[in-house]
Amino acid sequence: MRGVTKHMFKRFKRSTLDDEHGGAIVELCFVIPIVLIIIAGVLDLSIQMSTWSSTESAATAAARTLISNPSASDADIRSAVLSDAPQLEDADFVIVVDKESVQNSSYTHHFAHSDGTVDDRLSTQTTQEVVVTVNTKTDYLTAIGSLFSQATGHSDGKCYATSSSVATIDLTKGSTW
Repeated sequence: MRGVTKHMFKRFKRSTLDDEHGGAIVELCFVIPIVLIIIAGVLDLSIQMSTWSSTESAATAAARTLISNPSASDADIRSAVLSDAPQLEDADFVIVVDKESVQNSSYTHHFAHSDGTVDDRLSTQTTQEVVVTVNTKTDYLTAIGSLFSQATGHSDGKCYATSSSVATIDLTKGSTW
C-alpha cells in the first residue's frame, strides 16, 4: 500500500506544480495597474498640452486685439481671448498687458521720376510695443497629474501654463507724407 500512496503523491505533486491555469490571472494582476497608470499619465499629458496650446492661442488673440484696437478694455481683450480659445472658459486665467514706451521713427523715401528728378519725402511712424502674458491654471483629470504638479513645486496640484506674445502697435494717425 505504501508504494501506491507514494506514487499517488508524486502524481498529485507533479500535476499541481506543472499546472499553469492560474498563471495568466497572476500576470494580469501585475500588468493592469501599470497599464492604468500609463493611461492616466497620457490623459494628464494631453490636458497639459491642451492647456499650453489654449494659452498660446489666448496670448496671440489678446495681442491681435490690441493691434487692431490699441485702446481696448480688459473686457474686450478677455472676450477676444474666449472667442479664440473657448476651452479657457472654465479655467482660471489672467491676462497681463505691459505697454512699453512710445517710439517715433522717421524715414526718408526717395522717389525717382522719369524726367530724372528725385523727390525726397519724410515719413514718420509712431509705434508702441506691447507684451501680452497669459497665465492659465486648470485641473488635471487624474491624480497622476496632480502628483506630477506637486513634484514640480505647485502645492495645489493644478496644471499651469504661461505664454507671452509681443506685438507692435502702429499709433500713427493718418498719412505722414
